[in-house]
Amino acid sequence: MFHNFLCNSLFSNLRFIVIYNKMTKSIGILVLSITFQVSGITLSATPRVFGKHHFGIYPGISIEYNRDKQASLLRYSGRDFPYRIFYSYMGIKNQHYLDLIYKRFSPKSSAGNKADFVKVDLRYSYLRFNSSIFSDKVNIFIGVVWTYSFSARVYNFYSFYNEGQFGVAFSSLSPAFLGEQKLSDSKRLYYKISSPLLTYIIRSGYSYPTPDKLMDRNLSDVTFIDVLKSGNFVTLNQFRGLTAFVKYQEVVSKHLTLNVGYEFDYYHYSYGFSTTSANHQIFFSLSWMF
Repeated sequence: MFHNFLCNSLFSNLRFIVIYNKMTKSIGILVLSITFQVSGITLSATPRVFGKHHFGIYPGISIEYNRDKQASLLRYSGRDFPYRIFYSYMGIKNQHYLDLIYKRFSPKSSAGNKADFVKVDLRYSYLRFNSSIFSDKVNIFIGVVWTYSFSARVYNFYSFYNEGQFGVAFSSLSPAFLGEQKLSDSKRLYYKISSPLLTYIIRSGYSYPTPDKLMDRNLSDVTFIDVLKSGNFVTLNQFRGLTAFVKYQEVVSKHLTLNVGYEFDYYHYSYGFSTTSANHQIFFSLSWMF
């Protein structure tokens, strides 16, 4: 019985569009279309649509520049391969992004001096839908980014001892703007920019591993709480920065998305001896979507 139903369904939906050409007296088959229906349900490919939750790891390559006048007047630069673990919630009205970035590399100065850098960044972004432009193809989100950054650096250039250890840690709040462009149902382009407005920063002293406020104390007596309290609140007059990225995202299967992007990160700290850092990063990943 099922066999008869299957055959009837197939042949009843087999259509030939035949065109009789009066000029050539020939008959040609233009289109052969077959629609297969079972119990009123049309079988078709599963549409590739975006899920709300995304999780993955971004391997990448970056070039970083750093000049900390508290350690050296020279500019250090080098290439590294950072690791980024990320989670994002991409809703219609709000979006959340959480990123953890780890870097470890050995840059060189223009004079050939070597250094060892370790850097960890933790970022959380919250953005709310603001408006749509260009016939609703571009959604605009506005929000805030909280960033915690820690950097430890060991310089090998001193003549009176082998190495100098320096570190900086800061936590900042940054207004943020994000554009979400819908290229198709399965392809999107993102561009985001943020700049710190208020920052709390802790840095080691000149030729001393602890902050300047703790230089009069024995290093063995300094606690972690003491270090946390030794920082300074600064705003745009002493701490300026910019983070911008552009990312292309495409759904490649039901639970996988392809991500390719570029990010630029810059900050300049002018309290005491100035510090300038800039980073260019290209990243690529397959993320899990659900």
